[in-house]
Amino acid sequence: MTTAPRGSALSPPAVAARAVSLFRRHYGDQVFRGVLTAAAVFLPVLLALLVWQLWSGAHLAISRFGLGQGGFAKEQAFNHRTAEIRMLKPAVIRLFLQEYYDLLPAPGKYHFSYLDAPIDDILATGAKPLLCITFKPKILFPKIDQDLTEPNSWTAWEDLVYHLVSHYKQRNGGGWYWEIGNEVDLPSGGGTPYHFSPETYVKFYEHTVKAIRRADPSAYV
Repeated sequence: MTTAPRGSALSPPAVAARAVSLFRRHYGDQVFRGVLTAAAVFLPVLLALLVWQLWSGAHLAISRFGLGQGGFAKEQAFNHRTAEIRMLKPAVIRLFLQEYYDLLPAPGKYHFSYLDAPIDDILATGAKPLLCITFKPKILFPKIDQDLTEPNSWTAWEDLVYHLVSHYKQRNGGGWYWEIGNEVDLPSGGGTPYHFSPETYVKFYEHTVKAIRRADPSAYV
């Protein structure tokens, strides 16, 4: 019988390979590729900030930095790391509001229970939520098309946004940050899921802001 070399089972490459395998099994290849893409973009930026800090002798104001939560699944990415994140004292945590939260399951029926949990996790870190509106309920947008930027009813859309903002104003207090769309000038095959022109974005923005302000005049947009 042969035995593995001492320490080989816990070698860093083996641990890393195991972690990658578990991550891909749990979240899927699409999310894994997204994480790799994000890392390729942000790691050089973080490295440049570190080099700048060491070179200049400046102190990095960590409280001025925000964190982002993708919103690609109902499960929160950091719900078991709230205490550690709270120690970083993030001012803002950004969350994509997408179809996983099922905000409008039926006409006139609003559903926020899936979203309540990640909102509570964000607030538990001491951060203020920055909620990015990137959802397109099937009832209002029956066709999956990134160039379809107008709902079939502006009244129903404004009512949805109004009830969304009102829900969290009454539940947790107002004055949150709301972002209307993400990278809206970039075509993405539906993933954004809006691909606006300047004209269509202005129209969408005006309708959405009107509903946000009606629900919470203290909101930041």
